[in-house]
Amino acid sequence: IHNQSLISLATWQGQIVGGTTTEGGGGSHPTEKDATVFFWNPTTHKVLWKIAPVPGAKSVTDLITSRSGLVYGVAFNNGPKLFTIDPKKHQVLSVQSLPFHSLPYNGVVMTQDGTIWGLAEEGIFQINDSTHQATIVARSPVPITGGIALQGHDLYFVSNSEVYSYDGIGR
Repeated sequence: IHNQSLISLATWQGQIVGGTTTEGGGGSHPTEKDATVFFWNPTTHKVLWKIAPVPGAKSVTDLITSRSGLVYGVAFNNGPKLFTIDPKKHQVLSVQSLPFHSLPYNGVVMTQDGTIWGLAEEGIFQINDSTHQATIVARSPVPITGGIALQGHDLYFVSNSEVYSYDGIGR
């Protein structure tokens, strides 16, 4: 994607789904206005189509494909916004502000039952695949700064140099 960096990946029906940022490194000046989501064919090495899910967003991260085949992600434009893309229709179905302030990059996972879990600085959230809404389900006693790993019913995350777990997955 011209003048953008790739910061998030997911898959959808054999295609690679990518999220970009318009922000460059130190000393650079952004030239593009909208971060994008693109669908790439790994066989032909061609971008099949792309979309700016939230106009004016500087980055798109936390991409994940739900069991229903929709693609969710987070765009940053005056706070984090959850978006839902229907890849079959090539359209954005929903965009809404999230009920928290910041997220560690790429902090989403899906359990075997299809539940999407994610990390925000304030706690752990779920995405409802029917309503396309994110809800905080557990507040963290410490700021969540990174990580996400699932093992059994435990979700692991990092706060600075310490590892924490939440055991409410699938119960």
